[in-house]
Amino acid sequence: MNDYFEQRRLRDEKRARLRQLWREPEKHYVRVYGWLPTAKARVTKLKKPARYFTLCGEEAIDVLHFAAEGIIERNARGFPGVGVCELYSQILAEAMRLLKFVGKQKVGRFEDIVKEQDFGDWFEYDIVNLDLMGVPFPEGEAPFEGTWGAIDKVLECQSNHKTPFDLFLTFRGDPAGTSQQAIEELVENLDSNLEHAKRKEAFAQKLGHSNVRILLARDYPQFLLIGLPKLVLTRALEHGFDVPSILEFFYRRVGDRGEYKIVKFIFSFEFPRGRPRRLSNVPHSVELYEQGVLRVFQSQPVNVDHQLGMQPLVSGQLQNAVNALLLLGQ
Repeated sequence: MNDYFEQRRLRDEKRARLRQLWREPEKHYVRVYGWLPTAKARVTKLKKPARYFTLCGEEAIDVLHFAAEGIIERNARGFPGVGVCELYSQILAEAMRLLKFVGKQKVGRFEDIVKEQDFGDWFEYDIVNLDLMGVPFPEGEAPFEGTWGAIDKVLECQSNHKTPFDLFLTFRGDPAGTSQQAIEELVENLDSNLEHAKRKEAFAQKLGHSNVRILLARDYPQFLLIGLPKLVLTRALEHGFDVPSILEFFYRRVGDRGEYKIVKFIFSFEFPRGRPRRLSNVPHSVELYEQGVLRVFQSQPVNVDHQLGMQPLVSGQLQNAVNALLLLGQ
């Protein structure tokens, strides 16, 4: 009996910590200034509400936010164009208490859900939000299985359905618990890209040097902000997508083991017009790859902490906006 109460206490403490993270102004800054403009642009192209898939957590703040902004459909039943996935059934139940109804709900790790036989039949969305919160390459996981296998499966399904979409990715920018094999492969991948003169010049202009291992040693989050988009770009082109827009955000967070960074990405995937597909056999895709890599090396990630520090009133406004959304959900 004591074990039961102890487990329940620990679970409740964890949920309380997660609620605070979901509500933080830094996170809502990215919802408002990153996710929302991208989603509005997608809805403008669609000329109808977007189909939205998310790992929303029990308060479903992102769903409520998009509904309030007219991004997704909300009717008397709930949210027919929304799909949600949650690891814990109790947290999903809390989310569904707010949402009432969604078009698809799944319990389990998203990395496992993608392996289900019928996944490719139902997974087709205009906006996909994988707020994964963990490290991008967990220890004990093959470098490009698990998390990255799931991302690749999303690209495959969207390509098979011929559906352009936006992908929001969130990771913990902390080397602790990370597969060193995967990091080594990413280092080698970036090194090979710097053998090209234009890419090396763009990389050096951005960082002041062109040494990937120095970058890894000095600034691990920045290493991810450069290396992960390059990885996504490669897989996207393999599935026939162009990636005309990549946005990046990062901010500081303090956890049980000290300070680390959250890194967030927004990718827009479109099909090149009038061109055959696949990187492996299409010269035009090689051109798109070159443009994409240069875009990654030249991009300037948004330092959310700096932005909020420069605009102190915005932090309070964002907190008030989150509170208002939570009231709407009651």
